[in-house]
Amino acid sequence: GITYDTAIACMIGYDESKGWIFPFNRFPDHKCTGYEIRHKEFKKFDFNNSKCYKAKDSESCLSIVYEGWDNRKAIISEGFIDGIKLYQYLHERKQLKENSDIAQVEETILTPTNGVKTIPELVKSIELWNKFDEILFVLDNDDAGRSVTEELKQLANDKGYNFKFFTGLPDGWDFENLYDRKLKSELITT
Repeated sequence: GITYDTAIACMIGYDESKGWIFPFNRFPDHKCTGYEIRHKEFKKFDFNNSKCYKAKDSESCLSIVYEGWDNRKAIISEGFIDGIKLYQYLHERKQLKENSDIAQVEETILTPTNGVKTIPELVKSIELWNKFDEILFVLDNDDAGRSVTEELKQLANDKGYNFKFFTGLPDGWDFENLYDRKLKSELITT
């Protein structure tokens, strides 16, 4: 379900023997600190019996899924695939709106390399609020995602950050589910 344009824009590599390769390009300096490899058939990817690798020196960071052309708006997604599907949705929506194949997505999309629970510390350590005017979090609607959302809301209150939170996910869903099960068909019928 990932288009060629999305693969190019999000720097996804592919190796016939290994599968999909996602680089961890650290925000904001673009240093590649690792990579993740997923089975070429996404449906066979199993977190419990994972063939997912990171470089030995891979560090916890916010990784750049896509760097927006405007660079004043950021979206932080819970995972790489969520971020990639977010990019694809924004790109397809913009293409329809502008009736153009070369519509550029404004938002920079970031994701944590070591799980959703690292986001609050990463947000504190990187001065995102100085770089971006607007930051939207798109976290899974599950126990971990809701817990981190509450922690980020408290952090925003304590520090005066202007964070926004996407709340349109049904219980247990992530953005990939929303895109694949609902938004994709809505774009096609628009």
